[in-house]
Amino acid sequence: VIGDGLCVFKFRMGTDGAAIATLIAQWVGTIAMIKPARDKLLQQKKTAVANTATSSKVSSLTFLKFAAPVLTLILGKLAAFGVMTHVAAALPGEATLAAHQITLSLFLFVSP
Repeated sequence: VIGDGLCVFKFRMGTDGAAIATLIAQWVGTIAMIKPARDKLLQQKKTAVANTATSSKVSSLTFLKFAAPVLTLILGKLAAFGVMTHVAAALPGEATLAAHQITLSLFLFVSP
């Protein structure tokens, strides 16, 4: 959000500035998450290797009971966001699409 304000208003770049700020924010967020994700995955792998002898196998049915609601939620969100983006892109003007992108980014930032 700060990058959007700087690029749009201070540097007077308009929607191009908003797009650039969004791209930079996405890259910074991705880079910031690589090390914690890698550390957690490696820790889980070491724990899984240590527990292999005592662990029980998970059946396909048990996995599907867990995965089906999660998959349904993800597919529902993708469909809803796709429709919202399509509608925002169909409206006249660049400001509408830029506002949609900023709102969507803020929503995804604060939602679990």
